[in-house]
This record gives sequence, structure tokens and C-alpha cells, in this order.
Amino acid sequence: MNLGFAECKEPVTPGEPLPYGLDIYDQIAELDPAKMTDYARIIMMLTALGIDASKLDQYGDGTPFKDKDGNVVTNLVEELYKFNRSYTINGPIFSLLAFDMGNYTIPSDAKWTRDALLEEILDHEYGSDGWGIDMVAMLMQSLYPYQQDPTYGASVSEKLQAGYDI
Repeated sequence: MNLGFAECKEPVTPGEPLPYGLDIYDQIAELDPAKMTDYARIIMMLTALGIDASKLDQYGDGTPFKDKDGNVVTNLVEELYKFNRSYTINGPIFSLLAFDMGNYTIPSDAKWTRDALLEEILDHEYGSDGWGIDMVAMLMQSLYPYQQDPTYGASVSEKLQAGYDI
């Protein structure tokens, strides 16, 4: 997934050819439903290419999209905000980035609301995951847009400062 090469300026209109010859069926078929980050990464890739990851059926040929386990997938965003398996801190970090990247709507009663993700990320102790400075940077990237948030802004600023200090 090299988003740096994506140059899609306009959303893809359903029925149009997909950018870069993308086959969404292949992407969804590789999705491991046990990995929170798989959902988030595919959402980010599709969003960067101008595709609404919450409305996959608009981009298909009528054949259902199926994940690695054969489950039908029509809305990757919903699959992610309902995710109920185990995860590492990467999952909430990438999920928040994915939701924000597409400005996707998340129901207030979802398991993974933006608030739930923010709280999980803010509660994470830097370095406790065994990852290095790259995960510190990803965590900081996910929090950055929330510095002025009325509820989380002060905590976000503290967490960002701790990351800068590292």
C-alpha cells in the first residue's frame, strides 16, 4: 500500500473504472477478519483512491465481496467500528486514521467510536507494545488532529509532548 503515489483528485463515481486498475475483490479477499489493522489499511487505501469504503457495493459487479474467511463484506467502515476481536495498539491507531481520512460517520453506540479510539490511544504507554519509534510516530499522527478538541485536547497535547520527548 503506497499511498504516496495516489493522485486521485475526485471521488470515484460508481460505474467508472477504478484507479490504477484496482480490483477491490482481490483486496477484500485478502482481508483477515481477525486483524483490525487489515480493515483500517484497506479503508485508507480505498479512501486515498477516491472510493467510499462504506459503500462497496457501488463499485462491484453484483458479485458479493468476500473476505479471507468467506464472509460477505459491503461496508468496511461498519466492520471496523464493530470489530470485537483481540488487537494490538496498531488497530486503534490505524482505525482512527482511517475514520478521519474519509471523514466517515460512526454511530454513537458503536464499539469503536472516535472517543473510544482516542481513549484507548491516550491510555497506551509508549514503548509498552515492543514497537520502536515508528509506532510512537504513528500514535502521534493519529492524535495530532485532536489537539484543539474540547474534551481531549489537553490530554492529546500532553501525549504528543511525551512523544516529542522520546
